[in-house]
Amino acid sequence: TKQSNGIDRYKIKNIANALNIDPTDFIDPDKWQKNEIKELTQKFEPLIQEKTKRFYGRKFIFELFEKFIKQNDRGYFTLVGDPGSGKSAVAAYYIQEIAKKDCVYYFNSYTTGQNRADQFLENICQQLITRYELDYPSLPRDYTRDGVFLTELLTKISKKLLKENSENQSSSVIPKKAGIQNLRGEKLQKSSQQKRLIIVIDALDEV
Repeated sequence: TKQSNGIDRYKIKNIANALNIDPTDFIDPDKWQKNEIKELTQKFEPLIQEKTKRFYGRKFIFELFEKFIKQNDRGYFTLVGDPGSGKSAVAAYYIQEIAKKDCVYYFNSYTTGQNRADQFLENICQQLITRYELDYPSLPRDYTRDGVFLTELLTKISKKLLKENSENQSSSVIPKKAGIQNLRGEKLQKSSQQKRLIIVIDALDEV
């Protein structure tokens, strides 16, 4: 089977555990990863849909953020504003429409009780391990107690992305005099696409 949604995922995990194999040994790895990430983020979906429903404008904020990530290889971009000024809507729009959910994200919410540090660490660490295919068959005990394990994950991902970006850059460099073209006769260009890890966290003031 290629399906891995809902109750099927639970059954697949049980079958894989019983056979002492990984689910991706018989499930398309890309589909499995996407569905696993969806499981971790689906509780944020109603909020994202609600916040982006009537969203418009604020283009300057996204331009500033784009400038920030181009000029910095790491750091924090903080959006500050009064309650109700649209900070959550900006975060939701970025995730949904700009990043196309190709980022790690978490929404704190005091009203739903989803605002504890251990909840954040549990969800974010699992998103990172799944998205970047890190080799952690089991998670360390008390990994939600502090930020030590999260720091370990971020360090590993940073090294992984640096390596991938370096390899991509090397493979895309074309000698100026070579004039290499593809089968359609189009001039090949050096790719400037750099993979980045972006984590969007909403409502830090509610923690």
